[in-house]
Amino acid sequence: DIGAAYRALLGVPGGLDGAYGTAIVAANAAVHNMTLVEGTGSDPDTIGTNTVFVMDSDVFPAVQAEVCLQFHDDASAKYSEAYHGLVGSLLESGRLHDTDCPANLISGCSEAD
Repeated sequence: DIGAAYRALLGVPGGLDGAYGTAIVAANAAVHNMTLVEGTGSDPDTIGTNTVFVMDSDVFPAVQAEVCLQFHDDASAKYSEAYHGLVGSLLESGRLHDTDCPANLISGCSEAD
């Protein structure tokens, strides 16, 4: 999974300049020491760079991915049934919703996913 669609990012109101910016920078410095960069949209892939784009979610609101592209196994890792089962409870609770996007048949999704 390489390319801009897989860049590492965090979305919070105000981005690094917002109310959470100082806490994000402090937590990162204490634990991870990643390079935090204000995201501007259409940012490049971050693989191998130790960089995380911090997006202002007021400017760049989150967009839910297709349901079939969430809670599935990775190419290199298999996840538990409990993890796979989260999608059903999140749909029922309204925290996830069906999208108008067609199923991604390349990833093995079916129309029922």
